[in-house]
Amino acid sequence: MKFKLKQEGLNASIQFIVSFIFVLMGVWFYFDKLKNKPEIDVFDWAYILFFGILFLVFLIKGIIGIIKYPFLQIDDEKITYLPDVNDFPTVLEWENIIQVEINEVVILLHKKAGQPLHIYLDELNDKIVKSDFINMVEEFTEKKKIPIIK
Repeated sequence: MKFKLKQEGLNASIQFIVSFIFVLMGVWFYFDKLKNKPEIDVFDWAYILFFGILFLVFLIKGIIGIIKYPFLQIDDEKITYLPDVNDFPTVLEWENIIQVEINEVVILLHKKAGQPLHIYLDELNDKIVKSDFINMVEEFTEKKKIPIIK
């Protein structure tokens, strides 16, 4: 089952709007300069290039926000966790988990090697999803015979 997580920062539609605001600012700056004086110097081109780059950055972030979103996926073989769209997903197989710790704030998945994986429950959208997720983790840990600490 796949759970959609809360996104930090601006959402995709706001980033699209901000990107087009920067385009409008660049176009306005260009035509304002042409109106006041016929030639455009190097600094004016630098401003226009600056607004163009900001447009591209926010446009690309908006497109990425539509295509890729933070999620948490649990199935019989693994847990896949992507807390931020700028990261790569963390894939943790059930066979590599030695212990699961569940409390009100976080679920700690202790691995055979390395630091435990922290899954913060406030990243999930609402209480129903949180309880469903906790129930699924408990169900899989019982099925895989992994010890649970509550």
